[in-house]
Amino acid sequence: MKVSAAPDTFSAVGLGSCMGVVVYDPVRKIGGMIHVLLPNSKDMNAADSRTKFADPGIFDLVDAVVKAGGMRKNLVAKMAGGAAMLNAATSQVGLRNAEESKRVLEALNVKILAQDTGGTCGRTVTFDLQTCTMCVSTLSKGKVNF
Repeated sequence: MKVSAAPDTFSAVGLGSCMGVVVYDPVRKIGGMIHVLLPNSKDMNAADSRTKFADPGIFDLVDAVVKAGGMRKNLVAKMAGGAAMLNAATSQVGLRNAEESKRVLEALNVKILAQDTGGTCGRTVTFDLQTCTMCVSTLSKGKVNF
């Protein structure tokens, strides 16, 4: 997880079943990105980082963006990832990562403005805090900005 302000950018390289979730305040140009590896923390042990899970990692991300100066009422999100990679077991992880990320954002009343989730192709994402644009790169689609 990383939180910063414009003109900084964030990147998550090689997202397969993982999710790149960005929460930001487009007015103050403050935001953060989390690289979600697993959907929820119910199986978390003491050595695990909270930020590797959609729940509680996205809660922590929202708190960190607000502490950095983002206004809670302005927060919105963009996200990408959650692909079905390699086999049936990991394909379910990708789907569950996407679903849990959406569920947590909805529970926090953070509107998802754009998303590119699912499919079978890995992604690399970059988010520009100055323009509030997410670029998603895949082998199948090339680069897409939203």
